[in-house]
Order: sequence, then structure tokens, then C-alpha cells
Amino acid sequence: MVVLAAEQIETNQAVLKPGGTLIAPDAVSEEKLPHPRTINIALLGVLSRHLSIPEETWLATVKASLPENLHEINERAFRLGQTGGSA
Repeated sequence: MVVLAAEQIETNQAVLKPGGTLIAPDAVSEEKLPHPRTINIALLGVLSRHLSIPEETWLATVKASLPENLHEINERAFRLGQTGGSA
């Protein structure tokens, strides 16, 4: 089980089943984000490390949901989350 928290909230690891994963905004270095509003896409990048969905599918879905002028910055945010902040 994976729980993705889009906002920094008090979370209780006890609610997770053994082996469960909590993904919260602190999983991404906000200083490295291309823009503060890209945190949700960066969290999707973190989530992508835990699910067997091809990268192309993630990125195509993100691009389909956003205007073209936001594609590049959000792809950078996705890769930041996907690589654990080293992108």
C-alpha cells in the first residue's frame, strides 16, 4: 500500500500496513523544484518509483492534463521526484 499526501500533514505511520509506504511533500527537496507549484508532479515522480507503470505513460498523462507551456517545467519536476532529488 502506498499513501500519497499532497500536503504536509501530521501522518501516522501506524495506519500503514507492514511494508506500506508514505509519500509526503518532504520526499522532495523544495529548493530543487523548478517552481513551488510543481510539488504535486514531483510527488508523482516519487510515486512512479513504487508502481510498475512505464515512465512514458506518466509523462503523457501529465502533459495531457496541462497546457503545453507547462510541459517542460513539470517534466523536470517529475524527474526530480523520480530520481530522489538528484535531477
